[in-house]
Order: sequence, then structure tokens, then C-alpha cells
Amino acid sequence: MPRLFESWPARTQFHCGGRCLTGPSPTHFFIALALLVFSGLLFLFTTCGWLVYRWHLWGSLITAGFLFLWGISVTAMVRAAYSDPGIRPRYKDPTNGDAWSNVPSSQQVVINEVTIQTNWCRTCKMYKPPRTAHCADCNNCVDGFDHHCPWLNNCIGKRNYRFFLTFVWVLPVLMLYMGCFCVLNIVMLIVGERTIAYGFIRAALHGPGSLVVLIIVICMFGPIFTLSAFHAFLVMKNVNTNEHLKGSYKKKNPHTMGVFNFCFQLCPPEYPPYQPWQRDVEDPVLDSPYTDLVTKS
Repeated sequence: MPRLFESWPARTQFHCGGRCLTGPSPTHFFIALALLVFSGLLFLFTTCGWLVYRWHLWGSLITAGFLFLWGISVTAMVRAAYSDPGIRPRYKDPTNGDAWSNVPSSQQVVINEVTIQTNWCRTCKMYKPPRTAHCADCNNCVDGFDHHCPWLNNCIGKRNYRFFLTFVWVLPVLMLYMGCFCVLNIVMLIVGERTIAYGFIRAALHGPGSLVVLIIVICMFGPIFTLSAFHAFLVMKNVNTNEHLKGSYKKKNPHTMGVFNFCFQLCPPEYPPYQPWQRDVEDPVLDSPYTDLVTKS
């Protein structure tokens, strides 16, 4: 009997016996991860090396601070990319393929005195619960769907949003940290030369790693900081990207927790997965709970 992840009818890719999952197109993720690892190693073995050589104690502390931020960034990136974002179960067609039968296209639920419309998902054969959306890239309904991130090759949803937030908030700090100490290293190499031109030549010869890392930081900081600030804005309102773009809560947001929005998003409870990916199953698609809603045309 196959395990659930082996017969799951979507484009999700599973690894490590169903313990890790990701999206169908890993190219962009590996490019982003390689750039983060490459720039980090280059900074560690060039700029940090020069700083430790000049000031042993302070250089060692600067290196330790870099390793701390870099480790958090890489770990959060990998966790967001390979975690279950909150994939919902699939159900069998309640009409059994009868062309003359159908179910209502939407239902309404009330949350904190706000009426929310839940729409029928034609792929997963269920009414999408509030804050759930169907991802066209992975072909799954995801709880708390924020967006599908091509650079992480995964949906960002209820179960991995905290890892994504950690990544996009720590990464700009890491880039500023690296950029400042690259500038410091370049200035120290320039100081003492007869002219600034000779100084830049010396910096290029003795500190090319700092120059390369600084160029990467200058090119990438703007878009990453913008993304970081955008998600800080969303967290303050307790809405996700999908809800923000659709304008889901024009009058009142029933999910907001006021001043506790930041705490709830960064330190949420541990949500168990909806799907027992490693369990043996006869059929990955569940019996429909909506048969009572079927009507004849």
C-alpha cells in the first residue's frame, strides 16, 4: 500500500520519505541559496579574515556576529522552502461526475461578526476555508496562503510563514552588516596610500572579496528591503499578500489581534500538518462531506 506522499495528486515534490516537501521548480531556489552561501563564504574568508588579522578581539566578535546572522538566514530560508505550508486535504467529487448535478458555488461564514464568503474549489472539491486559497503552481489548497515564492520554490502559508518572515527580516540586517564591514575593510586598505587611485588599486588587489560582496549587497539590498518592509506592513494589519491584493477586508478585518499581531505571526502555536504524509493510504482523496449539498440541474 503506498504512502500518502507517494500518491498525492499535485505538483508537490517530496523528499526524505515525505518529511520534506517543496514546489515543482527548484532552479530559482538553488540560485538564491547559492548566492547567499557564496557571498557569505566570501565575506567570511576575506573581509572577516582581514578584520581578525588587524584587530584580533574585535575582528573575532564581528565574525561571530556575522555567523549568527548568516546561520539564521540560511536556516530560515531552508525551513521555509522545505516545510509543509498548510496543504489541505482533497475530497472526491460529491456529484460523482454527473454533469446534471452541482453544488453551490459559495457559502458564507461569520467570523467576529464579519461575514466572509468561501468559494468552492473545483480541483480539491471543497469549500475553501477562510484565508485558504488554491495555488496554481503547486496545485494545492493552502491554509493561510500568502503567495507562491519562486525563490523558495514553495507556497508561503500558515505553517511556514514564520520562517519566511524570519528570512526576509534578518536578511536585510545581514546585508547591511556585511556591507558596512566591507566598506570598512576597503577604507582601511585605501588609507596610507599616496593617492586615492593607488588606494583603490591596492584594495582591488588585496581585498577583491570585499568588493564583490559589496557589489552584491548594493544590487540586492533595495528589492529585499522593500519586500521586508511590505511584509512588516502586512503583519501590522494581520493580512496576507493574497488578501491585500484582493482587498478582502475593506471595512473590518476579523482576524486582527491589534498590538499582538507581530507576536502572533513570529511566535504562532505549532500547527500540526493537515496531511499524514508518511501514512499508508488506499486512496489519497477523501470521501466528500458535501454530498448533502448536491442538487440536480
